[in-house]
Amino acid sequence: MRSHGRRGGVTLELILAFPIWLFFLLAVIELGLLESNLQQVVLASRVGAEEASQISLTGTTGTSHVPQSIVEIVEQQLESAGIAEEGISQCRVILEHNVDGAYVRMDSQNATCDCCAPPDEDFLPSFGRFVRVTVCVPMTAVTPNLLSCFGFDTADHVVQQSTTFRHELH
Repeated sequence: MRSHGRRGGVTLELILAFPIWLFFLLAVIELGLLESNLQQVVLASRVGAEEASQISLTGTTGTSHVPQSIVEIVEQQLESAGIAEEGISQCRVILEHNVDGAYVRMDSQNATCDCCAPPDEDFLPSFGRFVRVTVCVPMTAVTPNLLSCFGFDTADHVVQQSTTFRHELH
């Protein structure tokens, strides 16, 4: 007789504990994927900044679009990580530089991803010539939205990473 009562208690414990275990399992998976793919977005901004530091940016004061070579190298890095499989249109590349002595900010042409503007021109060092590349990617491209069923929706969030390099061409 006691075993029947115990079986009901175990079932009740399982029913109560299962959603908690499921939440923790999904959280561990999502945070692991997020951390791994954040490193890929950092690397994409780094290779973009490295490319920008090695190309001629003089005379781009009136230009509003990021040079295609920078956009392509960022896109290649994101695609190799499996982040931007739909192409660069889902992310945004912002290039800032002070190569000609004046602050210049350029944006990618197909920027559909809204992200916060990077810090203003005061962030670039006033001595020397520097470039900064910021890559913005929707959170849903970086990690699956596993916790949305628990009320933690990441669909409207954006991952943003910036890298600053010294411009090498004189």
